[in-house]
Amino acid sequence: MKTLGLVNRAAGDFQQYADNRYKKTENDNAAQGALDQAADKVDEAKAERSYGYRNAVARGRTMAAWNDGLRTFGDELRGVVERQDQLTLEERQAEVRERIDAFYHGFALDPETGKLRDFIATPDTMRYLGEQMQQARPLFETKALQTIEERFNEEALTLYGTNIADQWLAGKPLDLTVANATLPPTISDQQRRTALIATAMATADRLASEGRAEEGQLIYRQILAGGTPIGGSTDDVAIDAQRGGGIIPTDIPPSEAAQPPEGAPAVPAYSREALKAKIRGPESGGNDNATNGMGSSASGRYQFVEGTFKQLYKRVYGASSSQAREAWETKRFDVTVQERLMDALIVDNEAALNANRLPITDANMYVMHVLGSGTGPKFLKASADAPVSSVLSATIVRQNPTYFGGGKTVGQAYARMASAVGGEGGGEVDPVERNPDFRLPDAALDPIERADRQFAQSPYAPILTGGMALTPTERVRITEAAQQYAREVRSQWTQDKREREDRNAHGMMLRVMGQGERITSKDVSDAAERGDISPPDAISLYRMLREEANYARSLSDRADAEARQREDRAEEETVDALTAEIMAPVYTGKRKPEEARAMMLQRLAKVPPSVARKALAEMTPALSAMENANEQTGEARDALEYMDDADRKAWMAAVVKDMPPSRAKRLGAEASSLMDRAIQRTQRDIARGVAPKDARERAYQWLRAQLDGLRRSR
Repeated sequence: MKTLGLVNRAAGDFQQYADNRYKKTENDNAAQGALDQAADKVDEAKAERSYGYRNAVARGRTMAAWNDGLRTFGDELRGVVERQDQLTLEERQAEVRERIDAFYHGFALDPETGKLRDFIATPDTMRYLGEQMQQARPLFETKALQTIEERFNEEALTLYGTNIADQWLAGKPLDLTVANATLPPTISDQQRRTALIATAMATADRLASEGRAEEGQLIYRQILAGGTPIGGSTDDVAIDAQRGGGIIPTDIPPSEAAQPPEGAPAVPAYSREALKAKIRGPESGGNDNATNGMGSSASGRYQFVEGTFKQLYKRVYGASSSQAREAWETKRFDVTVQERLMDALIVDNEAALNANRLPITDANMYVMHVLGSGTGPKFLKASADAPVSSVLSATIVRQNPTYFGGGKTVGQAYARMASAVGGEGGGEVDPVERNPDFRLPDAALDPIERADRQFAQSPYAPILTGGMALTPTERVRITEAAQQYAREVRSQWTQDKREREDRNAHGMMLRVMGQGERITSKDVSDAAERGDISPPDAISLYRMLREEANYARSLSDRADAEARQREDRAEEETVDALTAEIMAPVYTGKRKPEEARAMMLQRLAKVPPSVARKALAEMTPALSAMENANEQTGEARDALEYMDDADRKAWMAAVVKDMPPSRAKRLGAEASSLMDRAIQRTQRDIARGVAPKDARERAYQWLRAQLDGLRRSR
């Protein structure tokens, strides 16, 4: 028995040893199987002999197949989602769930045989795959359904925005009933509001580009016609929680230049903000980068001259003299700076009027703005019959010819300035304006003003109320966008209006000069009434018509005709000098033809009709040719540019050589004018077919004679 016990113990020890050795071998085989499967070098014989090896290979193959299958199916599912066009979210979600079910079923079972896939070779592999499928499916399905909902909502919001834009483009007030019907319940008020705001801004810009800026302004008006919920909080999250309560009506600030609608309460006779808007019109015409073309340093929307700008800047900003000089160089066109300085100047001018016991009105304040606190009261206290030249300096008259030029009396000048800011003149009116066939037309309303007036008379029902009401942040953003839109529309409208008026005035001026159908004073009145020409242009055309009539009568007298012949020779010199001054920079590329045309209109309105007629005949064909095509050859341009640069310097140096500074300045200006005329002669000969080199030499022969006489006269 003792021996039998020893044998049994030995057999047990051997069995334990064998089991341990088998486990170690299987573990080693499993590790090797994983490596071989990864390297795609499976030992099929070992797989037959070893379960551990076979199970590791099967598990690796299942894992690889599962990961590859998920990636492939994920790509396929994304394609399905992107191509979905079912009308309801539920239909789209059901389709995706069916696809996921088919994928899971088809991954484990071969659809042809109905048996497990070859890579699922062991029970352990089946358990592993089941765990992976169970863990992955909820995450996979949730992500897919979320993507479907996001895409569905995006499509719905796009359709929502299209419907809204179509209503506005059709010229109708917005009705959200139809647009809201396109949205599923998954769309929040915040999403709807954001889509509506983006559509409103884009549609307003499109309408402006199509010449329908007035309708674009009405869009902003309707959007901002809602309110902000009561609650006292400016926090958007807190306000969202309070939506549905009472509404505090708020709106975009009205256009400063807009006129009140009929039936509205009367506006105060004077207000600072209204005054600023009225002064901006005649001073800069809506151009914040405007400069004075008559020799003054006046710049910006309120046309501050350098001295006034620096003085006010130092006081308003507490700046030093050097800082004020730097601000003049870098900030004189800055709108914020101009506004602050204007506010300070208005206070100063009000005080000056009070100190001189003069009423504070728009007209008087505009006189103070133009003439300053020193000369302004003197002008306002002068007799209406006194000549302007007896009150104001020649420099002021020259720099402001529209108001003070043409031999006006103080009363006439005041009436002209008062009309510029919409006031009533206190003295005599210009004799031209007294003509029964002409009156200054009412100022045309720009698209923003027309829209504001229409909205005030027939306001649209608010659309952003209750849960759709704007948050304070949104309201500020849209208000700023609306104000920027109004600025851009007004700027473009003003520019287009000015260009149209200039073109029409130029055409009518040609007709006054006998080029085209005869023009009458009624034609001028009608054009001004329609807004085709500006009131100053109408006045100039009236003067030209009268002077033309006087000129025609004077020619009936032989003595006058003979005297006119003598005057014509002098006029030819004037025409030559005037034409050269305007056209020489055009020929040398320093001035654009359209700039020259505008300058021509301004200058010719101030010279006698006979001079204007001849200058027009000289300049108009050349300007038209240069606007329509570049007629100059490279050789011609080079010749003209060389004359304007190197030759000009050489000729002027020759004239002023050894001259004292006082005389050198005067002779230099005369020599420069003669060089402009030489350039004009060269261009004229080139246009007639003369070679540029020969044309230049001819001009030099004429110039030498002129300069020799100029030097002898010194």
